[in-house]
Amino acid sequence: MTIFVEAIMKKSEVSGVDRKGKIGLACMGILVISAYLIPYTVLTEVPSWYGSGLFWVLFAVASIFVMAWLTAEWRE
Repeated sequence: MTIFVEAIMKKSEVSGVDRKGKIGLACMGILVISAYLIPYTVLTEVPSWYGSGLFWVLFAVASIFVMAWLTAEWRE
C-alpha cells in the first residue's frame, strides 16, 4: 500500500518514458478498436477480398511500428 501512496506523491516526476507509454497504449487501443469497427462497418459493402486485405496489411504495419516505438528503449 505504501508503494502506491509513494507513486501518487511522486506524480509530478513523470518521465518521458511514462508519457511515451501512455501515448503508445492509446495508439494501440485505437488500433484494436479499429480492428473491430472498420471491417464490420466500413468494409461490409466491399465485395472483394482485397479491401479487407489492404486494411489488415496496414493494421499490421501500424501495430508493428507502434510496438517497435514502445520497445526501442528497452535494455537489460
